[in-house]
Amino acid sequence: EKRTGTAAWVLSKPATRAAVILSKLASYGAGIGITIVLIQAAVAYGLMYVLGGGTVPLLRYAGALALLFLALFYWLSLTVMLSAISNSRGLVMGVPLLLVFCPQLLFNWMPAWMWDIMPWNLTMDAVKIRPALATCLLAGQPLASWTPIISTVVSCIAFTVIAIRSFQREEF
Repeated sequence: EKRTGTAAWVLSKPATRAAVILSKLASYGAGIGITIVLIQAAVAYGLMYVLGGGTVPLLRYAGALALLFLALFYWLSLTVMLSAISNSRGLVMGVPLLLVFCPQLLFNWMPAWMWDIMPWNLTMDAVKIRPALATCLLAGQPLASWTPIISTVVSCIAFTVIAIRSFQREEF
């Protein structure tokens, strides 16, 4: 949007720079929440009922979906922040992809504390450490740790603040 002039055109209207970032997060977040989480979750829940003969209690299922949405919103807010601070498409695409695939590639060499501060443990099992928090919710077990949830929420807020401040300093 910076390269094509779309950002400059939007800012020529009565819109603040913070509103541009927040509306981007809200609209993409709603799209992700509806298309990636809710619609697919409803289909999966229906298939579990029809083909499996039973379902997971709805409240536990909704909690696991909330963790999935939080993990996806982390990657969205990270990408929006990177696009606000950089003009490099490689950086904006490469850093999130590296972080998404990092646990699979470097699992044996990663320190255990990384599972507590990154959103990986929300939806992905740390085989040697603990099951994913979403798995714990679905199984009716207590959460092993609240730290991944808290650190992911704090990270999303920090990414949003950094994106807004960086975008406010941008010249068009």
